[in-house]
Amino acid sequence: MSAFNDNQACIASLMNQQFKPSTRHVGVKYFWLGELVWDRNVDISYVRTDTMIADGLTKGLERAKHQNLLNLLSLSM
Repeated sequence: MSAFNDNQACIASLMNQQFKPSTRHVGVKYFWLGELVWDRNVDISYVRTDTMIADGLTKGLERAKHQNLLNLLSLSM
């Protein structure tokens, strides 16, 4: 299974399982994800922010970014 992320610090933490004291607030589900990555059940990959399709479902986008999202999804207005 693959997962995509646009946060390189998060990916590094998951790959190295090195959490700093500032990550103590991170929930149990993120440590669970770290175990999945470490056990190679999930492959996590970097995706540039401007090509992250999930942003259209999780953020309010300006018109140009919204149009780019529609193009990535092969949709048009």
